[in-house]
Amino acid sequence: MPPTSGKRKRQAEQSQRLMQEVAQQYRPPTEVPSRPMAPPSSSAPPLPPPLPVVDEPSPDDHRTGQLSAKISIRRKPRPEGAPPPKTKTGVVKGLKAEEIVKRTGQKIKVTWDNFCHGPKSKELSSMLTHDVGHIIRDEISMVAPTWGDTTDDEQKKLPTKLFIFYEFDVDDKLMWKWLDDKAKNVYKNWKCTINKIRKENPGKIPEEFEHRLDEWNWLLKHFESDGFTVYYFHFITNCCY
Repeated sequence: MPPTSGKRKRQAEQSQRLMQEVAQQYRPPTEVPSRPMAPPSSSAPPLPPPLPVVDEPSPDDHRTGQLSAKISIRRKPRPEGAPPPKTKTGVVKGLKAEEIVKRTGQKIKVTWDNFCHGPKSKELSSMLTHDVGHIIRDEISMVAPTWGDTTDDEQKKLPTKLFIFYEFDVDDKLMWKWLDDKAKNVYKNWKCTINKIRKENPGKIPEEFEHRLDEWNWLLKHFESDGFTVYYFHFITNCCY
């Protein structure tokens, strides 16, 4: 087996082990009373902190297709005359995990399904993938070539944040592997998207990195390295923006 494959396998096993270590802290008690009672208000756990909100551009900016002098990696102006985005309805569709937990009063349970090769429903898989991407883009340091090269403390941030709204089985290794694969893809795709915006706006710092200048300066050097240049060529060849 090539050395790179062995390294990736060790990194994947390490990432999954770290996720399970964090999950151990949230393992439910082994003995559950037959008739659970609501805890008194004094002992009730505090509500989870709200997810950070990203300011959206004004409607005038959307209509004209012009944004402020700042550049954003995520936001893209809608073309002039484009219809407004459709709103989703239903119990799960269109609702964030935070809102679902508030309405139901319990965390969202996630288990592995052999038929779907992931979470049981498409909506749950999509919502979980969205939250994984949100956490990696906002919370995880980009000062590493790949997700497997990030520090243990950085990798532990992902399950720690997910456990605010989701409930996982500690021993569900297939689910942990699914999460680790998602984290790998999001990490590398986000880095390639950053490089694309950098090429389109030379000399400008995206607003997502205005308060993360150390990471931005590291990325500028990383993007010029031979290893990333080869990888980015294959990425843009196989992906369309």
